[in-house]
Amino acid sequence: VEFCPPGPANQRAVEEAVQALKKQGHQLVEVEFPNAEELILIFFELCSCEGDAQFLKDGCQGEPTIEDYDRAVVAAKLPNLIRPIMKTLLTALGEQRNGKLAGVTTKKSAYEYLCLVERHREARGRFFRFWQDQKLDALLSPGFSHPAQKRGDIKDILIGACYTFIYNTLNLPTGAVPITVVKEGEDVYPKSMSKYHDMAYQKIAETIKGSVGMPVSVQLTTLPFEEE
Repeated sequence: VEFCPPGPANQRAVEEAVQALKKQGHQLVEVEFPNAEELILIFFELCSCEGDAQFLKDGCQGEPTIEDYDRAVVAAKLPNLIRPIMKTLLTALGEQRNGKLAGVTTKKSAYEYLCLVERHREARGRFFRFWQDQKLDALLSPGFSHPAQKRGDIKDILIGACYTFIYNTLNLPTGAVPITVVKEGEDVYPKSMSKYHDMAYQKIAETIKGSVGMPVSVQLTTLPFEEE
C-alpha cells in the first residue's frame, strides 16, 4: 500500500507466506489493491465524523484517555474552519499524509455524514467488483507497515496500522498469522521504500531500530462467511 509501504521484514513475511502456500498447492497471484488510500481515508473520516473525539470519550465512560490518543484528541478538536489552512500548510511542509488526514477528519453535519455513508458504500462496491474480477478466494497482505513499535510511538505512526484500517472499513473477516521474526539488517526503513519522507516516516524508521528478533505477521482476508 503506497500510503504506508511495509518495511523489509514485513515485506519478506508476505513473500515467505506466498512461498509456503505455493508449496501446499495453492495458486497465488500478485494483485494491486484498487482503492487502498480511499478506504484508509474513509476509515479516518468515519472515526472522526462526530467531532471532538466523542467516540473516545463515550468509550472511556468518564475515564481519561491514555496518552497514546492525545494527538488524535487534539486533532479532533480542530475547528473545521481552519482545516483547509492546516491541510495546505502541512502539504507545503512535506507532510502530505497529515495534510490529507487534516482535510478529511472534519466534524460532519447530518447531511455530510449521509454523503460519507454513500461514498463508503461506493468504495466497498468498487473493492468487491475488483475481488470478483480477480476471482479471489482470499487476500494475503502485511499486518502492519513495521514490527511492534516502541512504547509511546504509536501516537506518531498510527498510519502504520493502515493495513488493518482497510479491512475495518470493508468489514471483512481478517486473521493475523505469525510468519517470521526481524532478521539482522532488517531493522531499517530505507527511503527507497516510501515516497513519503515526513515525520511519520522518520518515526517509523526510528522505532524499527533495534527490532531484530521481534515477531512479524501477515494478514489473511476473505469475504464474509467464507473465512473457514
